[in-house]
Parts: sequence; C-alpha cells; structure tokens
Amino acid sequence: MKLKFLKRSSKITKYFFDFLMLFLAVFLGFVAENYREKRQNKKIADEYLELLIVDLKKDMRNANITLKDYKEERLPNFDRIINNFSEIMNNEYTRFETIQNAYNSYGDFYPTTTAYNQIKNIGFRFIENQELIDSIQSYYYQMDDLLFEAKGTDKKYQNMWDAGGKLISEFKVDSLKATQNSLNSPFTVTATFIETNDRYLHNYYNKIKSARYGLKVNEYFVKKQLSKAEELIEMIDEYLHKN
Repeated sequence: MKLKFLKRSSKITKYFFDFLMLFLAVFLGFVAENYREKRQNKKIADEYLELLIVDLKKDMRNANITLKDYKEERLPNFDRIINNFSEIMNNEYTRFETIQNAYNSYGDFYPTTTAYNQIKNIGFRFIENQELIDSIQSYYYQMDDLLFEAKGTDKKYQNMWDAGGKLISEFKVDSLKATQNSLNSPFTVTATFIETNDRYLHNYYNKIKSARYGLKVNEYFVKKQLSKAEELIEMIDEYLHKN
C-alpha cells in the first residue's frame, strides 16, 4: 500500500514538473516574442525620428531662404512702392512693371511632413517620451497656423493683383484718350486722368499696404517655426542617444 502511494506521488510530482516546464517554456517564449516586437517597434520609431530630423533640417533651410527673401527682396520692394507711390504711378514707364512685379515676386515657406505622417500612421505609442511626443505634435499644429496665415496673405496678394489689374485697365483707357485728344487739350486730359483714377490708385495703395502687413505676419510665424525646429531637433537627438 505504501509502495502504491509512493508511485502515485512520484507520478503527480513528475506531471507537475512537466506542466511547470511547459508553462515556463510558453511564458518565456511569450516574453521573448514581446521583447523582440518591442525592440522592432522601437527601431522603426527611431528610424522615423531620424527621418523627422532630416525633414526639420530641410524646413530650417527653407525657412532661412524665405526670411532672407523677405528681408532683402519683398519687404524692401513693398516699402519702395509705398514710400514712392505717387512718383511711381505718375510715371507711365514704371507703373506697369511695378504692378506686375509686386505680385510675381510672391512665394512662401511650406513644411515637409513626410516623416511626421509616417509617425502618425504607426502611432506615437512607440516613442517612450511623452514630452517629445507633445513637442512634435505642437510643432506641426503650429505649422497649420502658419499655413493658415500664408493662405490669408495669398488672398491679400490676390486682392492686390486684382486691384492692380483694374488700375492697368484704367491706365490703358486714359492713355488711349490722351493719345486721341493730345493735339486738342492735353492739360484737360491729364487732369481728367488724375481725377478718374484717384479711387483706383487709393484702392491699390491700400491693397499693397495690406499685402505687406500679411507678409510681416508670415515673417513672424516663419521665425517662430525656425526656432521651434531647432529645439525639436535637439530633443530628438537627446532621445535617440539616450535609447
């Protein structure tokens, strides 16, 4: 009887250890797979963050080019037109070129969002730093503000261009009148020209000032984003080196 009990106990112990070994094998396999998947996800996230740095550096280059263009070309051009408006508009050899060039010089800074969209698609959960996640999202939310302002400035430019087009039409009409009547009453025609175009000139002048203001607002946002891009690159670099 005692021998049977010992045999039964031995079998139970053997089954227990077999079950325990099987459980440990499955559990360790699960842990290993979970660790491998976590490492793989982290590797993917790190690769996208490295690509994000490339995009941010591209943004910085483009922002600096835009700011230089604002400072050296567009804003001085607007200031020249505004400060010498009457003289320019009264010179038939400069006014057409001025109206056309004011709009044709326009362009703006737009961000690169390729890497950011990839990070959004895989999920921010693979980045193990909430502060970094918040900073990335904040940067691109502010980019939306910049693009919104850029659209507003583009509308101001379009209004300026439309006003310039009407002004050119009036110039052409009055130039034709002046040609037809110059032999009879040139002084009367000149007075009529100034009187009939006064509202067009005034409208165009206001549109130019509005467009310049829009450009200054854009300049502020571009400078702000340039500073944010620098800070974000530093944060990503620090995160990648720590991990």
